[in-house]
Amino acid sequence: MISIIKGYSFGLLAALIWGSWMAFTRMAETTSLSVQDITALRFGISGIFMLPILFKNGFFVKGSDGKNSIIKTLVISWSAGLAYVLFFNYGLKYLPTIYGTITPATMPIFVMIIAWKMLGVIPSRIQISGFVLSFFGVLYLIFGNTSSYVVSVWYFLFILAALSWAIYTVASNLWKINAFHGAAIVAFWSMLFYLPYYFNINGWSTIAAAPMVDILLQAFVQGILISIVALIAYNKAVAFIGATRASFFPILMPIFGTITAIPLLHEQPTMVELSILSIICIGLLGALRIEKKE
Repeated sequence: MISIIKGYSFGLLAALIWGSWMAFTRMAETTSLSVQDITALRFGISGIFMLPILFKNGFFVKGSDGKNSIIKTLVISWSAGLAYVLFFNYGLKYLPTIYGTITPATMPIFVMIIAWKMLGVIPSRIQISGFVLSFFGVLYLIFGNTSSYVVSVWYFLFILAALSWAIYTVASNLWKINAFHGAAIVAFWSMLFYLPYYFNINGWSTIAAAPMVDILLQAFVQGILISIVALIAYNKAVAFIGATRASFFPILMPIFGTITAIPLLHEQPTMVELSILSIICIGLLGALRIEKKE
């Protein structure tokens, strides 16, 4: 019982931070900083802050034989690092914050499929009902509001972000990756792969031209809250309650994001959009309630 309470608490903390991150990221991308700038700040700062953990525990995920596994390290670094961040951030650049709902609402479906195939985890009928309810909400959000083919491309980026995070969710549970160590590995290797590319393409020009307050704010939100605090909280949730249950918490992300976007971005959701969020939330609460009884 204590483990379940801890798992839910860590999951809610991660969802709250992620939700705020959606609004702060879109605010930066629509003002002074680009997607590339935000990604560089995120991994540059978190990669440095996490170095002490890596010096203590190693720079690689360990294989079943206890040796360093390059493949496992690349899988979690790519899925929870560059792939997820770039897919999701580019989606936010071109679509309002509420459309980030697509990622957390479809991610549990990918987790369910991957966990079923790799771990033998069979979801209950209530869980499947929650997945389906959320999925239909996403379908309506996409096809009920799509006005052009170009817009639908950005929807697809959110789905790719969901798949990336689902891979990380199952992998971190399957390989028993320590929360702090996993977050450090993701941050460091993402930094190592991305920063050389970023400086070769952009240099310091765009960041140097941005207001200092924007840089400091995004450095804290992207580099500390999101890359370190939220990722550790999510890893803890996976460790306490498992990959399938933990996959529900990111569904709360768009709810917190939508609320945060109202004062930050003046994005007022329509009644249809609020109805979609309600459908997703109902599916989540129903599934969590049943899981608690079980």
